[in-house]
Amino acid sequence: MHGILEFLLNKKILNILIYFLVLFALKGASFILIPLYTATFTTSEYGTIELANSIVSFMSIIVGMGLCQYLGIEYFHYLEEEREKAILTNIKLYLIIAISISVVMLIAILLNIIRIDGLSKNMMVLIVFVSFMAYFSNLCLMLCKNQQKTTMMTILQFTTGVVTLLMNYCGVCLWGWGIYSTLITTIISHMVLALAIPKVYKFYTKLSNININLYEMKRILIISIPLALTGLINCILIICDRWFLNYYCSTSEIGIYSIATKFAGIYELVVVHTLTIFYSPIVYKSFQNIGIVKYETKNRKRLYIYFLASMIAILCFLFLVTLIYPILINSRYNDSLKYIWIILVGEMFLGATYFRTYLINYEKKTKCILLIIVVGTIFNVVMNIIFIPYFQIYAAAVTTATSQILMFLIATVINRIEYQKLCVKIVKNVEK
Repeated sequence: MHGILEFLLNKKILNILIYFLVLFALKGASFILIPLYTATFTTSEYGTIELANSIVSFMSIIVGMGLCQYLGIEYFHYLEEEREKAILTNIKLYLIIAISISVVMLIAILLNIIRIDGLSKNMMVLIVFVSFMAYFSNLCLMLCKNQQKTTMMTILQFTTGVVTLLMNYCGVCLWGWGIYSTLITTIISHMVLALAIPKVYKFYTKLSNININLYEMKRILIISIPLALTGLINCILIICDRWFLNYYCSTSEIGIYSIATKFAGIYELVVVHTLTIFYSPIVYKSFQNIGIVKYETKNRKRLYIYFLASMIAILCFLFLVTLIYPILINSRYNDSLKYIWIILVGEMFLGATYFRTYLINYEKKTKCILLIIVVGTIFNVVMNIIFIPYFQIYAAAVTTATSQILMFLIATVINRIEYQKLCVKIVKNVEK
């Protein structure tokens, strides 16, 4: 009993438990929106909402140019006194690039150069604004994560979650925003997190005092652009099934499939996301302080624990979903229940891939990460094209899960190669 209490009072474990419980409660509260949407919108209308969200995911990566991801990787390579300048430089460079891209996109939409079947011009304009603001949300939460400010991160996510719930409810039920509610609410949530950035990280230098020369821009973009490409291709991997369902079937199939992914997404958020968001800064910091080879050995052992815990969690999760599904979801979405377990298998291997790529990321092998995503995405796109016309939603679920398993296997091979290189390097240094 004393050992269990000591384990729970460990600061790192306590941080994870606090975040897990609050996030679980928040995600449970967000389920209010699922019965609201399924009761209010047809499967086709809900499919339109999810199609718009998928375009947001895609465009926010284009606008962001991988700058936030770049800062996340470089964060632990900077000394404490260098970080403020690095963060402000990143923000200023983003504003220069993102405003230019967003203005071009808005002009192209207004002139009907950019059009997407099923989405109105007004919705496309909102998508551009959401995509522009996404960087600030990612930056805010990344700074919280890397500083291990668990309480602040929890408060911010809880606050934005409550704002999202209330605004969505009012938008759908009171203000008549209809299918635009999600996009408008997301813009407001991003603004809340953007305003919180100075509270998360204390700045003593004004943004206007930061100068960026062409050499520095080139140095940053050389690393960030491959990260953006990786994110873009990974985004295609995750959302292209909706695009193919829209092309070969209809938005109604997107609506049904998206409800299944929403339930599976809870597992990903509560289990995979909760673990990795706290584990990744611990890994990178340990690489820096203890040594890459020594800590990677521990990381590999923890992967087996992750698989065992994930399989148990998936079984429990499926049992709970079966019980609450008839209560929460309108009967016209019942078909989505049979696809959840397939998506969960893919999510489990997605989490396992994170374990394999910590070493690769820390060594700045961005091309290797890009290779993993490219192979998985090409496989997914080809399989979707071949099978979705015949098997529809089943094909979308199975091909995505299979792609995630394939990426895990490729990441494992690359991880072992890089690990062996480091071991050989250490041996040679000892011999010298």
